Amino acid sequence: MITLKLKKQERQDRIVLLLNRTGFMTSNSLAKQIGVTSMTIRRDINELDQAHKVIKTYGGAKPLSNDMTVEFSTSQKINN
Repeated sequence: MITLKLKKQERQDRIVLLLNRTGFMTSNSLAKQIGVTSMTIRRDINELDQAHKVIKTYGGAKPLSNDMTVEFSTSQKINN
């Protein structure tokens, strides 16, 4: 767990990085990992979702990039 107080942008960048590494995390897991409240994480996830940087899910979030890879792979198979 990080004990340093991160600025909002640093915290949101860390959320995106963690999601890209893991594929999915719950809000509670992100809160523990970053060292903030789950309410702060939920606000960050909402903002990141609106900015199209992550995908908000029930109870957490997942990276935007994983979905794009799946869609590309699927469309590539269809076109071949």
